[in-house]
Amino acid sequence: MLAATFTLLAVALSRPAAAAAPILNQRFSVTFALTNPCTGEFFVATGTFHIVFSSAAGPSGIDHLNLALNGLAHGVAVAGTRYVFIEDAHEHVNVHGSPPSFFPATIKSVTSFRIIGQGTVQDFSVHLLVHFTVNANGEPTATVVSQRIECGGVPLAG
Repeated sequence: MLAATFTLLAVALSRPAAAAAPILNQRFSVTFALTNPCTGEFFVATGTFHIVFSSAAGPSGIDHLNLALNGLAHGVAVAGTRYVFIEDAHEHVNVHGSPPSFFPATIKSVTSFRIIGQGTVQDFSVHLLVHFTVNANGEPTATVVSQRIECGGVPLAG
């Protein structure tokens, strides 16, 4: 979920010049509040997220930006239920344009996260795929959004 924000920021702030080692490879501690939508139980989680951002200039003037975000956090609700939060997100951006315009471009984002309740508590999971293209004028030309949201392995009504 955070991945989209970081990718858009990276596109705005950097322009790859050649294949290189990751521009950003960092781990950071996080604390955040969540509610398990399956149970309504509120908890505060603490853990670590890891971000790797890289870029490379490809043949034909196409630049490739890649971002991976992985997170793991643990929390305990007031009632004592223990939770584990796991996030895995990947973003891939192909930019064909030249500054100041980054268009045409294609963006693909795959994000999944789980709130795992220990014991008999229902788990909550989300899997989201977004793929869209933008023409040279910055206008969206194709959009695909696919999502799967589940409580305890049962899809939620959308």
